[in-house]
Amino acid sequence: MAGPTTEGLARADLGDRPAKVLIVCAPYYRSVADMLLAGAREEVEAWGATHETVQVPGALEIAPAIAIAARLGDFQAFVALGCVIRGETSHYDTVCEESARGLTSLGLQAQPVGNGILTDLMVHWLDVAHWILNVDHPEKAVAIGDHYTARDVWQTPDTIQTLLLYRNNLQMHFEGTFCNARAGSMIEFMGTEGTLYIDRGRFELIPEQRFPKNKPEEMILNKDLPRGRDFYPNPDGELLHLQNWIDAIRNQRQPSAPISAGVSAAAAAHLGNEAYRHNRVATSPK
Repeated sequence: MAGPTTEGLARADLGDRPAKVLIVCAPYYRSVADMLLAGAREEVEAWGATHETVQVPGALEIAPAIAIAARLGDFQAFVALGCVIRGETSHYDTVCEESARGLTSLGLQAQPVGNGILTDLMVHWLDVAHWILNVDHPEKAVAIGDHYTARDVWQTPDTIQTLLLYRNNLQMHFEGTFCNARAGSMIEFMGTEGTLYIDRGRFELIPEQRFPKNKPEEMILNKDLPRGRDFYPNPDGELLHLQNWIDAIRNQRQPSAPISAGVSAAAAAHLGNEAYRHNRVATSPK
């Protein structure tokens, strides 16, 4: 297995102020944790920053440890490292949901957590694909990317291609770029008898030409607006999304999409990030 590398990554500009980074690691799966630590330490040292490492019992304790350290004010950045592997009980789902919830709450407390295009743009449409196809996580991932408009500005690439392989020979391909917005935000399901196009304001079913009896279908909610917009006014998807989230918090109930679905989509995106950063085929833990 290839060792961790940061070759080709743009470095953050930390200015003249010396930066001190706290790495919080849950070493429950020691072999995985050691690789994560090696990569994180190499990257932090490449910034010219110093670092300290704190180990916590498990993934659930990562966010509280960062929150406590943040209040002390001794560190300018934090790295959260952990691994959760699915077993035969629901424990995996609980740990994933609650640890992700803890890291998300840090963002609401001005301790933002970011991972680039894959864990932003790709997660939204992976969530849709997982939901429609009833799949959970990919088995393998490969990725390639580079900087075209944001070199020396971002560490993560502004243009990236990722291929995910799921069971039963299902493949998902993601293309993300901040250089060109021609296709906008959309997803296509390509099958043997046709293609289903979906964005946040329409769906279009396009049959394969070799099946002339199959007829095209479509539903367009905003006929005067172009394809691929992030949101459409009819209905206001952004407002509905936020209302559902706030209602779930206020009334202590599950949102329309369960948190486990978000964890699943984010985990798939992280596998793509691993493939990109290590320049190899990344595989999901068994």
